[in-house]
Order: sequence, then C-alpha cells, then structure tokens
Amino acid sequence: MLQYETHHRNSVHAKGYFPLKVVLNDSHHGSQHIVEFFAPNWHKELELVYVSQGTVLFEVDGRSFELNCGDALLLNSEEFHVGHAQHGARCQVYAIVFDPLILQFSLDDTAQQQIVSPLLTGQWKLPTVIRPRQDWEKKILEYLQEICRIAESSRLGAELKIKAFLYLILAEAKTGHTPAASADRYFGDNSPSKVEHKRWQPVLDHVEANYAQQVYVADLAHLAGLSVDRFYRKFKAATGKTPIGFVNHVRIHNAMAWLRERDLSVTDIAFEVGFRNVSYFIRAFKKELKCTPNQYRLLTRDLSHTRATELVTSQLFYK
Repeated sequence: MLQYETHHRNSVHAKGYFPLKVVLNDSHHGSQHIVEFFAPNWHKELELVYVSQGTVLFEVDGRSFELNCGDALLLNSEEFHVGHAQHGARCQVYAIVFDPLILQFSLDDTAQQQIVSPLLTGQWKLPTVIRPRQDWEKKILEYLQEICRIAESSRLGAELKIKAFLYLILAEAKTGHTPAASADRYFGDNSPSKVEHKRWQPVLDHVEANYAQQVYVADLAHLAGLSVDRFYRKFKAATGKTPIGFVNHVRIHNAMAWLRERDLSVTDIAFEVGFRNVSYFIRAFKKELKCTPNQYRLLTRDLSHTRATELVTSQLFYK
C-alpha cells in the first residue's frame, strides 16, 4: 500500500508490499518554525527530494547544496544528509523514499543490465542536484512533481504510475547526466568548471591517495603548475575551500566510512585518516556534519537507527 505522510518525519523507512513512502516535510511545525526541519538521516533506501517552497541548504556527506523552489536532490543509498531552512522563510520539501529493489526486473533484460543493476550495486550513482537547466533535468523535475501528485491522491493504480515515473527518472539521469570528475564529489555547489577540472584533477588525485599522510601545500601547488601563493588563491576561488580545508574534507569523508564500518575508537580513526589531534578532528567533523563522530556512528548503525535519529535530533537541533 502506498504510504503518504504530511508531518515532520522521525523515521523515513518505507515498508510493506510497496516499499515507497512520500513525506511532505514542512519547516512550520504547528506554531514553531524549525530551521533544521529535515532531520539528519542515513539509510539504505534511495531518496528523491523535491523543494516545493522556500530555500533549503542541504548537506550531503559533508557537501553543501543550496536548493530553491523547483530544485531537487537525488540521494543515493547510505548518504548522510540534513536540511536547513534558509532566510527564516517557510520551506516545504517532498521526500520520496523507497527500497531500490522495487526497481528490479524479474527478467535480466538490457534495462536491468545497463541501468538498474549498476544502481543497485553502487557502480552507478544518481546525480546529486537537479535544477531546471537542461532538458533532461527539467523532465526529472516534472516526473518528481507527478509522483507527489499521484501519492496525494492515492488512487487505484497509483503504485504502477509511480514506478513508471521512477524508471523515467532513471532513464533521464542515465542518458542526460555526464559523470563528473572527483571534484564534484567533494565540492558540491562550489565544484570547479570543466575547464578547471584538468588543472585540479592531479591535485585531487594526490590528496585522495595520500590524505592519511602529511600533505604539503607546496606539493599540491607543484602538481597544479603554480606558485604556492597563486595556487592558494586560485584553488580557494575555484572550489570555495582552502587547500588544507579540502584535505580535511577528504579525511572526514573517509572517516565517515570508518565510523560506519569499523569498531575502532574515534581517536584511532582520527589518526587513521590523517588527523594528528583528536580534538581538532571532532571539531572539524562537527563543523561539516553538524554532529560529532560518535553521534554519526550511532545514527548510522542499523540496529539503533530510529533511536539514533531521535537522539541526534533532540541534542543538536531542538535546543
């Protein structure tokens, strides 16, 4: 049965014979205006987010994206995310959360092999931000709106129609979106232009390969063919991050995986990913993800997922 909710969410899991849920998140909860109204979350389901009112700053695995009314966010499995209402105005966001297995065909045809299977295995990921720019993006936004309308009516055949639109979204994302270099994975809205990718790619590759060690700005400048001073200015102008800020960003991105998958202490993980001071690591982690490493670990452990969401939300966002 199709699940449609119109309240502030605590749990996003879709269950039942049709494991898909559509939730309307509103920054106005009764008479209260909630800034961080899109609660911090991490789950195995895919989530398609459509902003129907206001401006929302989303953080996805440490990357920041400002979405306006009519924009969308496509969240892949196990991406940590939280949304903040901007400018004190009311925001409304539809979240379409579903188990990706509902997309799987019983027949292993070409569509299954080229699109569905790579998505299910993580070999292909959905593009993060959709804005009304190119034709394929406009079509995805149109399909998302149709899914929301169908979910609200919940008439006979709604599930089949929604599933059809999900396939159309995948088709447009697969054929229209060109996978970007690693810069896009890390910089979000501040990602360098395509022209700049060629200059920065050796720098990014070096950091990705050596983040657990001491990384020197002089070495990065050399890879970019620039003096240290010029490299610092151009890198920050192109990406919105200082060189060391980017290195720490990569370290935190990797620490997230360690926290989810390993039972090492926070101190040990900090040293494993290249931090030499655990207090600095915790401050940097909280600045990026709005929660401490221990809170993130609690949130992303399957057995305590719902309780963790409530705990982090109450401690960080409703004081």
